Amino acid sequence: KPNNFKEFLFVFAHSDLNFRLPELDSVAKYFKIPIFYDSQSAKLLKKPFLFVNIANEDQVKLLASRLVSLRYVIDCWGHGDTLDKCHELAKNCPTEKKQPYCKEGKSFKFIVEGFGYHFKPKEKIELMEKFS
Repeated sequence: KPNNFKEFLFVFAHSDLNFRLPELDSVAKYFKIPIFYDSQSAKLLKKPFLFVNIANEDQVKLLASRLVSLRYVIDCWGHGDTLDKCHELAKNCPTEKKQPYCKEGKSFKFIVEGFGYHFKPKEKIELMEKFS
């Protein structure tokens, strides 16, 4: 993947598992948008998450406008095998990436979601507080 590409987390509906990647590839080809993802892990993927590298947000929006199986896309600030690693990467995310969301008058929302696991309200609050 080119260095100037950004990583986004695509979250798909958990149905039609065999349809997701062909749909993503065909829509990207239709719009002539170069995308990169780990095809080996994507083929084994039984979860609805896929990290995709794309040049910019406008291309993500264009893809999202046509992907039927896509639920939403997250601009990834960090991910890791543990919560501590994820927290560290998000905390050290470049200021210019966070700045548009940290202005006075701006609001944001945490969504704590698990796949195959239901978080209790107390667990959700604890997770959110780690990022404050």
